[in-house]
Amino acid sequence: MSAQSLRGVVPRLQRAFGSLLAPHQGAHARLSPCCFGSQLCISSKVLMSTERNQNDGSKRKASNSKPERTAHRGNTGTSFSLFTAGAARKRAEFTKGQMGDTLDDAPAVAKVSKMSIPIKPLSIDEWKKLKAEGYNKTRFEVSMMEKLLSTRADVDVAKSLLVFVTMETGTVEYELLLKYLALCVQKQHLSEVLDLYVIMNSRFKVLDVGAYSLFISGFSKTDHWREAVMFLDSIKKMINPSPRNYGDIIISALWHKEVETAWRLFKEMEDKNLKPNEDTLLAFFDCGKSFCDDQYENKMMYILSYLRDNQIYPGEQLMHSIHSWFESIPGNRWEGHVTTILHSGECQVCNTILESIQLSEEEYNLLRKRVMNDIIQGTDIFKKTTPQKFQKHIKIAEWHFKVFQQQKLTAVK
Repeated sequence: MSAQSLRGVVPRLQRAFGSLLAPHQGAHARLSPCCFGSQLCISSKVLMSTERNQNDGSKRKASNSKPERTAHRGNTGTSFSLFTAGAARKRAEFTKGQMGDTLDDAPAVAKVSKMSIPIKPLSIDEWKKLKAEGYNKTRFEVSMMEKLLSTRADVDVAKSLLVFVTMETGTVEYELLLKYLALCVQKQHLSEVLDLYVIMNSRFKVLDVGAYSLFISGFSKTDHWREAVMFLDSIKKMINPSPRNYGDIIISALWHKEVETAWRLFKEMEDKNLKPNEDTLLAFFDCGKSFCDDQYENKMMYILSYLRDNQIYPGEQLMHSIHSWFESIPGNRWEGHVTTILHSGECQVCNTILESIQLSEEEYNLLRKRVMNDIIQGTDIFKKTTPQKFQKHIKIAEWHFKVFQQQKLTAVK
C-alpha cells in the first residue's frame, strides 16, 4: 500500500505510542554474525576427521625414521617441507581431493544475502516478508532506516516502515524516530519535521543533542525559525553548540531581516572561539544588499576585519559575494577585479602592497622579550639551567632568526 502522510498517521501513532520505550534504549546494541549453517558444520567434522587420520598415519611412519620437519601425503609419493612456498596450497588441494565435493557444497560467508532496499512504500505484509528474509531480525527496523537514510530514499518508504512498526509492536523507539527525523531534514520535508517535534516532545522528557541539532536545521527553514533559538539554548545546557547550529539560525534570521538576532549570535560565536562556516558569512553579504544603512555597513567591515585577524581566506563564492556587496553600496563607486598577488605582496591591479603575515624585526624583538622574561626566565631561570647553557641557547636562537630574515628577503626579491 502507499504510505499516507504522517499528519494522517499522527493520531494512530499517538494512540500506539502509549508504550514507547525510554530514550536511547537499544541505541548501541550489536548482534554477532549468524551461524553458517549445518552443512558447514558437517564439512568441518569431515575435515577434522580426515586430518586426524592423516596425522595418525604420519605419526606411524615417522616412528621408523629420523624426526624431520617434513610431511608425507599418503600415496601421493611427494614429500615437501611445511615451510616451503606453496605448501599450504598443496595441503588444501590434497584435502579437497580426499573429501570430494563436500567443500563445494558448503555455503560461503560472502554469499549471505544482503538486505534489499524498497524503492516504493510497502504494505504491512510486504514488510513482514522482507523482515523474515533478513538476517538481522532484532535490528531490522533500525538497520533499514539507516539504509534509507544513506541512500536518500523516498520519505514515503520510511513512513510505511513506521506504520509497519507501529502495527506490529505498538511502539516506536527513540532511535528509529531520530533516524526518520534525519531523513526528513535531509529530504527537506519540513512539515514532517514539525509533526515529529510534537510527537517526540510529548513522549520523551529529554531530547539529545542530535535531535535538537536536526530540529534547528529543519525549523530554521520554516516560519517557525524563532523556535530554533530555544533548541539552541537547550544544547547550551549540555555542550557548546557547533558552528552549524549557530549558522542555521543566523542564515534564517538574516533572510527574515532580523539583523540584530543574527549579529548577537555571531558575536556569541566569536566569544566562544567558534569559526563560522562560509555559508554563514555568505549570508551576511548576500542579505546585506537589501540593507542600505551605515550600521550594517559597519558590521560588514567588522566581519572583514575578523577574517583578516583570524587569517580566514574566503572561497570563490564568498569572494564574489563580497565583491557584489561593495559594488551595491549606494553613493560609493567601488570596483572589484580578480587579481594575482606577486611574491612581494603587490597587487597587480591597484599596485597596493598587502601587509605581510610575517613578523617584522620590531615585532619579533617585542615577542622575544616577552617570551624570554615571562616564560623562559621567570623568577629564577638558574633553578633549571646554568648561565653558560642559557647564553648558548640565546645565541643559537638569534642565529636562526638571522637566517630566517635572510631567507625572507631573498624570497621577496
